[in-house]
Amino acid sequence: MRSAKNHYFLLPLILIFAVIGCNFSKTADTGSSENTSKETDVVKNEDQSADPKDGNDSATIPDMDFPEGNNTEPDPENAGGDKTTVVRFAKGATAGNYKGSIAQDKTYTYIVDAGKGQTMNIELSSSQDNAGMYIKKPGGGFLGDANESEWTNNYSGKLPVSGKYKVVVTTSRGMANFMLSLSIKGGTEQSPADNSSTVESGGGLTTVVKFPKGGTFATYKSAVIRGERNKYILAASGG
Repeated sequence: MRSAKNHYFLLPLILIFAVIGCNFSKTADTGSSENTSKETDVVKNEDQSADPKDGNDSATIPDMDFPEGNNTEPDPENAGGDKTTVVRFAKGATAGNYKGSIAQDKTYTYIVDAGKGQTMNIELSSSQDNAGMYIKKPGGGFLGDANESEWTNNYSGKLPVSGKYKVVVTTSRGMANFMLSLSIKGGTEQSPADNSSTVESGGGLTTVVKFPKGGTFATYKSAVIRGERNKYILAASGG
């Protein structure tokens, strides 16, 4: 009888422990499954960041600016202002060819030192046929028929005076690329000596005029003080 009571008493305890054991096992399995799922997600994310091409076919490569090469064509803006060149022929030479570029309404001036009586020949050509020239004489004025408003492409003739001549090349439209061919030939004519003499006299200066041999005129520069007179004595014959 006592033994049966003991069996009845132990049976509930066994059932309680069995229930607790099942719950513990279920909880452990659930935790393990959650940890495994989390670890799998972590590995998947690491793989995606390690290889950006996977699953990212629409990736865009940023645009890049590459430096441009040097432009060998003349720039009309920079070819720009008025230019001046002093012409010096090579030793022993009497001619030369000169290339240049000018923008619209600008000038390229060539300064040529030449003597009276020498012959100057000039030819101007341009690839666009849009360049012209005119020539300024020493002391002012223009050589030939061309001037600042009426241009020419050539000139040939004897020079009237010695000094620095200015050959001015210009254009009225677009960019002008040109070639200037220039030559100076012949000897310089010597001006006859002026044999006039000037002496100081009371109340001013007295000049005895004597024209150069073969000459019929002369120019004199002087100054006069207030109250005094400068005299010019000229011998001439009637008729």
